[in-house]
Amino acid sequence: MAIEFKPAKNVDEAYQACHPEIPLEAGDPRYVDLTPVRGHHNFVETIARRIRRSPAPQYHKQLITGHRGCGKSTELKQLAARLREQKFFVVYVDIESTLDLGDLNYLDVLVALAKGISEEMNNHSIPIAKALLESLDAWFAEKILKEEEKEDIKTVLQAEFSVKPEIPLLT
Repeated sequence: MAIEFKPAKNVDEAYQACHPEIPLEAGDPRYVDLTPVRGHHNFVETIARRIRRSPAPQYHKQLITGHRGCGKSTELKQLAARLREQKFFVVYVDIESTLDLGDLNYLDVLVALAKGISEEMNNHSIPIAKALLESLDAWFAEKILKEEEKEDIKTVLQAEFSVKPEIPLLT
């Protein structure tokens, strides 16, 4: 389905045409390569090359930051498409659409990532070993239990003694 574009007549129409809250998919004709204004460093090519060159088990890790609406997700979608072209198995998880960012902890992110990986593997008919699933279930159960116990202790300390726990393992 081709998207029809026409010139915007006012600011509202311009905003609707390039809504900054919605990342552009790879191949969207509205995408503008900003390499010339980034010091001639192509984000997608640079990160794809780093991923390709990273030997196991020293996988490439990259932190991408920027203010809301500056194009991080759009560039990540471009990167995902490029990596798929290069025969990488890519899992794209949009945490913002999956989780409540106002009440977020690392376990929520890990569960969302695990779910995303599982869904993508199912989409590609890639079986997941039962032993691996059991191991992951056990790990998540242990971590979640420990987190819940810490929260319970914090709540009791605050409610009964009006103190914030300063115990390193609880903070």
